[in-house]
Amino acid sequence: IFSRSEADRKEEIIEQLRIQLDDQIKQNIQVEDKLEISQTDLTSCKELNDQLILNIKELEFQISKLRDEVANAHIAAQNQQELEKLQETISLIQKEKDTVNSELISLKREFSTLLAKLDKQSKDLTEAKLNAEKSQKVIKQLAESSAVSIDKEDYDKLKAQLDAKVCEALSLQSDIQIIKDS
Repeated sequence: IFSRSEADRKEEIIEQLRIQLDDQIKQNIQVEDKLEISQTDLTSCKELNDQLILNIKELEFQISKLRDEVANAHIAAQNQQELEKLQETISLIQKEKDTVNSELISLKREFSTLLAKLDKQSKDLTEAKLNAEKSQKVIKQLAESSAVSIDKEDYDKLKAQLDAKVCEALSLQSDIQIIKDS
């Protein structure tokens, strides 16, 4: 894996190798010109030319190899950047999860407190219902007894009020049970 500066350095090396390649080609041209000078020089020039051709091929191979390394260095740098972005995203998701968990714990506490209050209200309503039924019986007994005379209209009003309270208590008790069950 190469850093960006290392990739830049490789590109500079490629440029230098290209310059050397151009120089080698120029030298080849000069060698070919000298071939015409003499037969003796021709043999040495031919050897030099062959050597230069081998050098050119080697330089071309090195350039190709360095190009591949530069491309790999760019890919590695991009992969590193993507990895860092993914790590940041994972960190943000973890923070969000922690926040949600904290809120959930808080909601569970509030729900437990609400259930405790609903239980108490349910018990109070049951007690109120029993008291209302007792009061209704007492009123009925009083109305029927000869010792106390209650007007039929007053009796009906009291009975209607008690019936309304009993219905309200039953309705609230039913609502509390539905909330508990959910």
